[in-house]
This record gives sequence, C-alpha cells and structure tokens, in this order.
Amino acid sequence: MYRYGAENGVNEFYHSWFTDKSTKWDRVGKSTYGPAPGFLTGGPNPSYNWDGCCPGSCGSAANNGVCTSESIAPPKNQPVQKSYKDFNTSWPLNSWEVTENSCGYQVNYIRLLSKFVDLSYDCNGEKDGTAFIDAIGKCAGGNTGIEPETDPDKYTGNARELRLNSDFPDIRIFPNPSKRILNIEFAGNQDFNFKIVTMDGTVCMESYIYESCSFNIAHFVPGIYSVIISSETGISTQKLVKI
Repeated sequence: MYRYGAENGVNEFYHSWFTDKSTKWDRVGKSTYGPAPGFLTGGPNPSYNWDGCCPGSCGSAANNGVCTSESIAPPKNQPVQKSYKDFNTSWPLNSWEVTENSCGYQVNYIRLLSKFVDLSYDCNGEKDGTAFIDAIGKCAGGNTGIEPETDPDKYTGNARELRLNSDFPDIRIFPNPSKRILNIEFAGNQDFNFKIVTMDGTVCMESYIYESCSFNIAHFVPGIYSVIISSETGISTQKLVKI
C-alpha cells in the first residue's frame, strides 16, 4: 500500500502462504511480491518469547542458530503497545505469537479478494489455459507437462513417494520415529507445501518451506502420521511415527 501513501504497512507476517525465505512471498520490497495488502496481523504481544529450547537445546546446531539469527527486541523489552515486529521466522523463534492473523477475519478478507480474481487464468498461471487441479491436488494438464491423476486414492500415506518428474528432489525426514523435533532435508531451492496429516485426514500442521528446516511436534499425540510435501513438480508422501 506504499504507493497509495501508507507509511507503516505490514511487510511480512507469519502465514503458511507467505513463508519465510520464499523468493516470491516472504517480504514486501525483498521478495517478488510479498503478502497481499489488507491482511490484519495479530498485533503487539508483551508476553512473546522464543521457544524454551533456545538458545542451545533445539536439537541441532542449525536449529540453535535460528534462535540468534535475528534480534527479538522488539518485540521483547518494549512498552506493551510497542511489543511488535514484522517477522515470520518459524520455530524456534515462534513469530506466530506476534504476527499470525486470525481465520476469523482472514476468511472474510479472502472472500472479498475473490471477487477480483481473473478466472481466465488457469492454475499454471496461463491466461485462457486449460491446466487444472486434479484428484490428488496437483496442477496438471494444459501446458504443465503433467498427466492429470483421476484416482484420489493415489494421494495417501500408503506409498512412500509419488515422483512426477526428475526435477523433484529427494526429501528426507528425520528422526523417524520422533519425540519432539522433525527435520526436513532436501537439495534445491523450490517452494513446497508441507503438511502433517493424521490417518483420518486431519491436517495437524501446514506451512510453506523453501529450504531444509525443522519443526517442533512435541505437542502431537503419539501415533502414525503422513508427511506430505508437494509442489507443481511432484509430491512426496512419507510415514511419520510420533512417540
């Protein structure tokens, strides 16, 4: 909104669509796009703090490094109404405690935005194209070069991996079984949608990831889950055992 005179617009906030380090969506003025204008963030939180594992007990040197990767003052050590910072760094800095928005008002905003969507563009971003979202949730057909899947049962945790073309990287999740920390490791620099799903299809965690990262699953109920990592080029589905 800066072009319309805004002086203190939100540049980034915690959201699975506008994930940290995404070259397209991370931050206004840094990424290609950044978040769409009009989202309302959580707001000042004088109770904010990094995860209890910080600064040195988050499971790996990489995870520990996130603890000190940027200043958290603000939001800490500020007057109550100034306990805020534009950031979307995930665990263990847990920016969602400050900037995550609420579905209670986000849904109405998206409903409004939908009235301005040009329906002549297909899911591959081509005007008057014929690509579409197939039975397992991937953009297929048209000029994607991907054969549409008609069987929704192909998108389950039964198979370790469904690879759709050679550009999709090898993805490793570890430790597995896991009690607290789940690490996602892969080579390349694609944007991926990441989900952890129960056996009955309930989504327990969802985010976008751009590079190898870690998630805290200590609060998950012990059991078997599916980890689904997908992009326009493929889907990786792996079984996760939470202990």
